Amino acid sequence: MKKLITIQKWKTNYPNLILLKQNDVVEIMEKQNNNPKWKNWIFCKKKDKLGWVPSQIINRIENQKGIVKENYSAKELNINKGEKVIKIKELNGWGWVIRELNNEEGWLPMEILKEIEF
Repeated sequence: MKKLITIQKWKTNYPNLILLKQNDVVEIMEKQNNNPKWKNWIFCKKKDKLGWVPSQIINRIENQKGIVKENYSAKELNINKGEKVIKIKELNGWGWVIRELNNEEGWLPMEILKEIEF
């Protein structure tokens, strides 16, 4: 685990986040192509929920359908510049972090995070 500080504010564009459980079937909407730092993300739909899911946890069963390999939350943190977080894992240019202030967990893009000393 690494301790990081945010170097800019982040606000999610997806407040209606997708929560997936192992073996859920999802509709695959599109692949991420906008940012080369964020490769291997797939935009998925389950019922009325939409969100970005790492391609590594999807087994494609048809062209536009897949089965989820593990539980997953697409929750992104809304965060201000200068907040401290602890990185739990990193995947495809994003980190799953815990906000030091209140222990809230979620994803943040690694490009807005800078490592600091404990």
